[in-house]
Amino acid sequence: PPKPTLTPPALPLSHWRTLPLQVTSAYKILNDGAEYIHATSTKYTLVGKIDIKEGGNLAVELRKGAELIGTATLLLFSPSCGSSRSLRHYVKQSSRSVLASVIS
Repeated sequence: PPKPTLTPPALPLSHWRTLPLQVTSAYKILNDGAEYIHATSTKYTLVGKIDIKEGGNLAVELRKGAELIGTATLLLFSPSCGSSRSLRHYVKQSSRSVLASVIS
């Protein structure tokens, strides 16, 4: 018969932690907002000429992207996400720079 082992089987270790659903959702919203702003700015850059009607649409579309980024930033700052201080600092800095480029 086989000898019984004295050591328990090894636990599977992983260097990657599983992110909570709130954090994953916030990251997706951040990405969606950035893509929305990028697509909007690219579209209007290619058009080249923006009249009064299109200028109103441009502002609305850029605002939607900015709102998505702001919402995701607030989600990552909520206590339920458990974000680290360094992550909150990075998200705040990055969100501010994106929003500043949209405003200017």
